[in-house]
Formats: sequence, C-alpha cells, structure tokens
Amino acid sequence: MRRSVFVCVAALIFGGLAGPAGAGKATGQTFFLHGGGPVQEAFLNEMWLDSAWMTMDGEEPEGAEFSSMFVTNYFRGPNTDCDGNGLLPVWRGDFSGKFKGDVVVTLHTVATPVVDMTVSLYPDPSGTCTAEPPIGNSQAPKPVATETITVAPGHAATEVTFKKVKFKAAAGLLLQLSIPTQTTPGQVRILFDSADFASSVELKPKK
Repeated sequence: MRRSVFVCVAALIFGGLAGPAGAGKATGQTFFLHGGGPVQEAFLNEMWLDSAWMTMDGEEPEGAEFSSMFVTNYFRGPNTDCDGNGLLPVWRGDFSGKFKGDVVVTLHTVATPVVDMTVSLYPDPSGTCTAEPPIGNSQAPKPVATETITVAPGHAATEVTFKKVKFKAAAGLLLQLSIPTQTTPGQVRILFDSADFASSVELKPKK
C-alpha cells in the first residue's frame, strides 16, 4: 500500500515538473509602434536630450488619429551609427529572453521618388553613438538585423523581412530608421499608431 502511494505522489511531482504537453514552445509576438501625435517632431527635445524614445508594445491601436515622423535626412547627419539616436525615428519595447527566427517590420510610409531607408534592430539599446576623437571616443553596438531598402513613392505599406535573426535581450528591443548618409535628398515620413496605419514589428520564432 505504501509503495502504491509513493508511486502516485512521485508521478504527480515529476509530472508537474515536466509541465503540460507542448510547454516551452516559442510563440510569436507583435509590437505596434506608438507616438505622441500627428507631428512627432514636436517631441524631439525629449527624444534626443532625454532619450525618451517612442514606445512599441502589444497593444494594437484602434483610434483614427495617427502619429507621424520624418526619417531625418540632411545629408551629413544625424549620426546613424547609434543604438538609439533620438533625432531619428526610434521605438523601444520591453523584451527579455532569447529569440531565434524571422522578424517582419511593417511600416506605413509616404515618400518622394528614389529614396533609400535603413531599418535596424538592437537588443537592450543604450543610446550609444560611434564617435571618433576629437568629438568623442565611443563605439555603438552593432544591430542584430539591418537592411537598406528603396521605399515606394507615394503612400505605401513598406515591409522588411529579416531572415534567421538570433539575439538575446535582458530588457528591451529597439527599432531605428535612418537615411544612409549622402545618398539622396529624398524624404520619407512614417505613419503609425492608428487603426489604419498600424505599423509594427513582428517576431516569428523558428518552429
């Protein structure tokens, strides 16, 4: 009798430790981009001086009013070799753990003809920019994924798919958009944070 009770208790304990069938499998996650209003440039001081970056999270926007921001482009600036430059469109979301799979970035854009844009992802952003003496002496972390694309002219939904992305983050993930230095006088404006312009970053783990 005692042996039977011991077997039952052991089964319950080790069964509980094993967890339900399928536990531990990675699930997808979508970050929706949020902002402060139709003209996000009004908050550049906070974004740049205070690193009060825009946010992204799992709350899908439902309102009609959208936020928007130009991807800053004046040929020789701002510094694009940063893991979070507040003079650029940057969004930070909470993320902790390991990720391995594809990442799909969907951006609603309004652009002039023939303009390139660089889309980059950084785990645990610090706001560090590469600077050489005499200006400074710092080295920005490299992005875990980056690609330069040609944006469709006019209004479009621009999609970038990063394949086989692998990273580990302690607390956050950052999306940064920039125009390559000295390439084109073209302009791109990003529309986001509304039901019609729900720009996003989707993590699609490898199954």
